[in-house]
Amino acid sequence: MDSLEQLLKQRKINEESITNYKTVIKNIKDDNRKIEKLLWKTCKHVWGPKDCYDDLCNRQCKICGLYNNHYFYT
Repeated sequence: MDSLEQLLKQRKINEESITNYKTVIKNIKDDNRKIEKLLWKTCKHVWGPKDCYDDLCNRQCKICGLYNNHYFYT
């Protein structure tokens, strides 16, 4: 039974770790979103063709890497 209890305890610890990491990842993504909004407003964009074809945005800033679609960043 000790083995079963240890496995259950470890599973609970793992699930808590997963939840914590998801929170950290969400916070980092939110931070990047804020940074992209600031980049959109402050960068003197130099638009160039994007490496791959995409219907939504076919141009990308050579300086900051943002796409030429303001709806992504406003």
